[in-house]
Amino acid sequence: PSNMAIGATRRIEHAREAGRITGEESRAIGVHLAFAPTVDVNNNPRNPVINVRSFGEDPLLVAAMGSAFVEGVQSAGTAATIKHFPGHGDTDTDSHLALPIIRADRARLDATELVP
Repeated sequence: PSNMAIGATRRIEHAREAGRITGEESRAIGVHLAFAPTVDVNNNPRNPVINVRSFGEDPLLVAAMGSAFVEGVQSAGTAATIKHFPGHGDTDTDSHLALPIIRADRARLDATELVP
């Protein structure tokens, strides 16, 4: 399931298990680095990129789910990486096509994007 579906369950163990499976399946095909999980907060409904790749719109939930996913990946002997640069969940531009600009102050960055 997508990260958003896992986040909707609010069950940390689901994120950990998804990470473990990702780690095991990666190792089985010789991949030792997972470019996952996405820990962007899905706080802009016009975002064309993040949507279901996010665990949700609550920064604390995203942090908890992301941490559990990393634990699961690493428990299988695979390295995990969190992505993207904090704030990508609040863009309305596809970063593969143009440069997104986020107009938020430091307090907002600290309270939302940097929590995960």
